[in-house]
Amino acid sequence: MHTKGSIKCNTQCKYTGKYLPLQREIESVLGVGGFGIVYQARHTHLDSLVAIKEFMPQHCATRDGQTVYPLSQSDELEFETGIQKFLDEAKQLVQFDDHPNIIRCKDFFKYNGTAYLVMNLERGKELAQILKAHTAQECPLTE
Repeated sequence: MHTKGSIKCNTQCKYTGKYLPLQREIESVLGVGGFGIVYQARHTHLDSLVAIKEFMPQHCATRDGQTVYPLSQSDELEFETGIQKFLDEAKQLVQFDDHPNIIRCKDFFKYNGTAYLVMNLERGKELAQILKAHTAQECPLTE
């Protein structure tokens, strides 16, 4: 296990250098949560950076090589239902274009037994950092 910032990553996060469809190569892990992993990836033909969220629910799925699959037969229904909900949400998100409060989503697809959402790569502070700073200064949040 290694740590990226304050995020602990197990071997399932060590996915860099792998290629996804549409000429995208994963460069690094940006974050890990209970239901997924967010990667920084590069479009190899356009030489542009994107963020890619992978549906990877740690409580019911695992990875063997590049393929994600349910931990057990009893997890299969939850895993497949989760993929479908992830894709349904992705389909809705790609329809929002330049909404000021929603990151721009460009594409989504199924691959390696799971689902992916391609988004603009945005740099900035983590929400936890912003909240901590405002709490320490006892300042109300205005946005």
